[in-house]
Amino acid sequence: MQSERWRTRPEGPCLVKSTAVRQTERRPVPAPGTTRRAPVLELAASWLPLAAAAFAVTGIAVAACRRRAVTATALGTALGGAFLALAVGIGRRLTLADLPEKAHRPAAGAVYDALTATLRTVSWLLVAVGLTAALACHCVRVAKTLLNRGIDQT
Repeated sequence: MQSERWRTRPEGPCLVKSTAVRQTERRPVPAPGTTRRAPVLELAASWLPLAAAAFAVTGIAVAACRRRAVTATALGTALGGAFLALAVGIGRRLTLADLPEKAHRPAAGAVYDALTATLRTVSWLLVAVGLTAALACHCVRVAKTLLNRGIDQT
């Protein structure tokens, strides 16, 4: 309900109409089926990275040539991070392309960037760590080869 009353402005004798509005609180209603999926997604978000790390360590542990296994795992990690960064970029472009008005795209882009900032950071971190580990394995292989040649020549 609205109640109307007239009040005077402090600047002068002009009358201004003031209207009081009653606010009601509304709670969001979850979409059908989302209440069951949320705990599953939270559980998957915690155990999937742990399972991937466990499989990588197990694969390296049982490999016949561990240096190759570490190099392959590192390159796979870097490639996975690059694909993740690519997927975030493509998702951003597709999300903004679906907006009906071009005027809302900068705001939606800012929101999308804010929501995916951690994901983009993690993807570039995976690329950096994977490439660094692969480069370290390559340097160890080259150093071992040079040391073996030096020992053989003496």
